[in-house]
Amino acid sequence: MSTPKIFIIEDEPDLVQALVIRLEAEGYQTACVADGMTAAVRAGEKKPDLILLDICLPGCDGFAVFQELRQQPATKHIPIVFLTARSSVDDRQKARHLGAAEYIVKPFKWHELSRVLHKILAGQQSPAPAKDKVKTQDGADGATS
Repeated sequence: MSTPKIFIIEDEPDLVQALVIRLEAEGYQTACVADGMTAAVRAGEKKPDLILLDICLPGCDGFAVFQELRQQPATKHIPIVFLTARSSVDDRQKARHLGAAEYIVKPFKWHELSRVLHKILAGQQSPAPAKDKVKTQDGADGATS
């Protein structure tokens, strides 16, 4: 299996440095860009397995970058995780509506980001709510929500 590549679209240099150090220590390859204007083109060139995307970027916001990434054949199927300081319900709903794989609010706990990355890169989807099995009066198994 090849080393997964993560493309970071983030304008805070200290956070980029911390992400690169931690991700590479976990065995990922990384590439970064700090502005929204060149993000989609560079992501297409790098062909990452996953993209971490901030919303507040110089040039254009992360939602516009997301939509541009979805329009390009080379990037339209790459999972995108928003990693942002914006925590409003509206922003979360917009990200979900656009098709983001996940939405993580800064500051974040490293183990939570790591778990999300592992889950997405392993191809796992969020599990559907489990249905509880109950015995009916006749002894047959039934499912309840």
